[in-house]
Amino acid sequence: MLRPIWQLIILSFILISNPGSVVRAQNFRASSTASYVDRGCEFYQKGDWERALADFDLAISFDPQSALAYYNRGVVRCARQEYARALEDFDRALQLNPRLAQAWVNRSGVKYSIGDFDGAISDATRAIELSPRLAEAWCNRSFARLAKGDFDGVIADCTQAIKLNPRLAGSYNNRGAARQQKGDLDGAISDHTQAIRLNPQMAIAWHDRGKARQAKGDFDGELADYKQAAVLATGNKDLSQTIQQQIEQVMWIQAAQQ
Repeated sequence: MLRPIWQLIILSFILISNPGSVVRAQNFRASSTASYVDRGCEFYQKGDWERALADFDLAISFDPQSALAYYNRGVVRCARQEYARALEDFDRALQLNPRLAQAWVNRSGVKYSIGDFDGAISDATRAIELSPRLAEAWCNRSFARLAKGDFDGVIADCTQAIKLNPRLAGSYNNRGAARQQKGDLDGAISDHTQAIRLNPQMAIAWHDRGKARQAKGDFDGELADYKQAAVLATGNKDLSQTIQQQIEQVMWIQAAQQ
């Protein structure tokens, strides 16, 4: 069964600031743009998305040709799940700077979120061509390949992402999902367990490990994982409902066996 849309993780939420500390601004307009971009990044890192958005708007008003300002505004809009507007910002950033690999990565995530899996694969592939060591690009491509059922491609992409950044929990979890689809249940459980070690708050990793344990007949382990996933997924209605249904099913099976 293919993984549903609520499992999207846009892994490249990395804002890019200007190197203003080492390069002197040439004029007031450039200085103002750089200052607003840098301050917007600071606001974003503090979780103040409204003020970050306002600063990136100001940066664009000073310099409508600033690819970084459009890119960073797109990152904030992704965080706010304003995917249509984020897509517009990434489109504009790439028009201004087609070699901005992070923009290709994040646009791939947005396209995944709206169901354009081929577009997501294409954008992530372009990011890899520009920056082969960008682990997020390999990981993001694995999400779209997983949605299309290309499990060998998922495993290859995630393995490469892990080589480049062994702390990307999403890479382990996606590889585990692909391994489960190919019948490698022990490998799947191992990958999901590593994803949980790296990010214990990742509800989907607990859920996916529960599915793998179910396939092995470990119903106690399955139920424990589903219960932990349910605790963590309270803010995600679709995932929470799915997990509750699975918990009820497991409990019914256990009751019938007694």
